[in-house]
Amino acid sequence: DLDGKGPRPVHSLLQKIKQAKYPAITTEEEAVSIPLQLVLQGIFDAILVNLMQSKGGTSWQSLRREICESLNSRKNSRLMEILQTTYSDADVVFLQEAGNQLVD
Repeated sequence: DLDGKGPRPVHSLLQKIKQAKYPAITTEEEAVSIPLQLVLQGIFDAILVNLMQSKGGTSWQSLRREICESLNSRKNSRLMEILQTTYSDADVVFLQEAGNQLVD
């Protein structure tokens, strides 16, 4: 739920690559930009899974879980911890892409 409208299919979050912004692309390329993004994201995911299976062996799922927890699941609590300790004496702190729970 990114905007309070409830869960949405992932593909609905993608945006067309517009010819108005990138004049070098054709109208046909603009029309297929969302399906192409989906295909390329699938290829990227397949490469990552293959890499994890070949280099991580049987432990890659736990490694993936650990990475996800570190980067996503505990992101806001970790950020709050850093702000309260390292930057507790700062008068001003600029945050980019801060979640609603960090806004007073």
